[in-house]
Amino acid sequence: MVAVAFVVHLAARDRLGALPGPTPVVSSGAADFPAARPALDLVVLVRDSDGASLAGVTVGVLSTTGPFPETYALNDDRGVERRARTDATGRAVLAAFATAPDGRAGFAIAWSQDVERSQQAGGLEVRVDALGRLEGRLLGLPAAELARARVRAHALTGKNPHSTTDGRSFETLVVDAAFVFEGLPAGRWTLELVDPAGARIDLPPLELGDAELENSLDPLEVAVAAGETTWVDLALVRGGTLAGVVRTTEGEPIAGALVRATFAPRNSNYPDGYVLHGANVWRFDSARGTESEHPISHPRTRTDGRYELTGLAPGAHRLEVVVPGRVYDRREAVRVEAGTRTELGHVLSLAGAIQGIARGGGYLGVARPGEEGARMIAILPGDGLFTFPGLEAGEWSVVRYHSDTRIRPVPVVTVTVEAGRTTWVDVDREGTLPLRIAGRVLDANGPVAGARVRLSRVVHVTDASRSSSRSPGRGGSRSRSRPAS
Repeated sequence: MVAVAFVVHLAARDRLGALPGPTPVVSSGAADFPAARPALDLVVLVRDSDGASLAGVTVGVLSTTGPFPETYALNDDRGVERRARTDATGRAVLAAFATAPDGRAGFAIAWSQDVERSQQAGGLEVRVDALGRLEGRLLGLPAAELARARVRAHALTGKNPHSTTDGRSFETLVVDAAFVFEGLPAGRWTLELVDPAGARIDLPPLELGDAELENSLDPLEVAVAAGETTWVDLALVRGGTLAGVVRTTEGEPIAGALVRATFAPRNSNYPDGYVLHGANVWRFDSARGTESEHPISHPRTRTDGRYELTGLAPGAHRLEVVVPGRVYDRREAVRVEAGTRTELGHVLSLAGAIQGIARGGGYLGVARPGEEGARMIAILPGDGLFTFPGLEAGEWSVVRYHSDTRIRPVPVVTVTVEAGRTTWVDVDREGTLPLRIAGRVLDANGPVAGARVRLSRVVHVTDASRSSSRSPGRGGSRSRSRPAS
């Protein structure tokens, strides 16, 4: 069996530019690291449609290393893949997609506690069966405009309409405004149109109760049955385009930059769209990234210096540009209109990163001192470990935020970021919350003098004005945290 080790010290989003290299130097004192969970062996049981175990089945295994103990992501966006074969008992080490020698195939995935349950039951079960056929027509636009279009089928592995695929996708050409997939494993699939000319599938908005959610799409889902043909027609409309160039500060085009657009409702029910204090909230306490992305709502591409995202829905899109070692560029609420093209420019300087620990959970972010709003903000995991990558060199404030925007953010420590280095900070050791608690003690006759008020181990007595106050901390402290050498 292959042991799956969870990398808990790199809070997610290291793909956005957290710098590889030596372990960061703790800026003051020794850091209190949470205990790492032991490695976990994950097992898959491969069976046929009747439940009989199969031997000799080829199993595609995507990376199962996640940043948190609760994450069992089979489709790491780095595309790491291993292969294994089931033994005579039909057992294999963790698989998402299995193909039998006779061509039958199947896929499965489990998340968090579902993985624990499946392992307790002997392993995650994948059923292989005969392949199905999926075909249909493209309606609404002239066939001549679809000459370069392709249709992609992505294997869905969750019930939420924005759930990801298992990492397996199939693509077919559009011919005379029609498409055919000759063989797909049985299961639920979502369809995507890829068209350089900018056509897109006409999709309805998501619904919450009886209301339609603004700035949303409800992706198309198709059930493919084993050994059968499924027919679906796709209504098309013209979409919008976001295009641009990514350069260094010296003006050189950057090839290979990751560019991603996100189209999601801007509320807390949909974390990908949730904006707080001016920044999208990154969920450090749950699977995030490819594990929660859907190809319809999160189109992405790589640059050759330039990029182009076509077939986008009208509305407000978040655009992110990611180059490891350079500043992370995020544009919130970029407007897209049907049939229009929006050009953008991105200049990325060399960047550093802040890693650290902040106990107590809640919202933590970074901002330039004196700057309104957060550059990055996250919900902390239980162990308090975090990474804010892709930061330009200079002074940064690590800030405690609250989900109630009426409560003012509290800067707790200032960190000096150096380009090309990762700086470690223990927020609780180096920063103290500027907190003041005040109040009055009353009885039926009014204020009471001499009353003892306890807060944890601190006791105060109401004064002559019958009030009690406690200022347990000073203002946000300043830290010249040392970078990793």
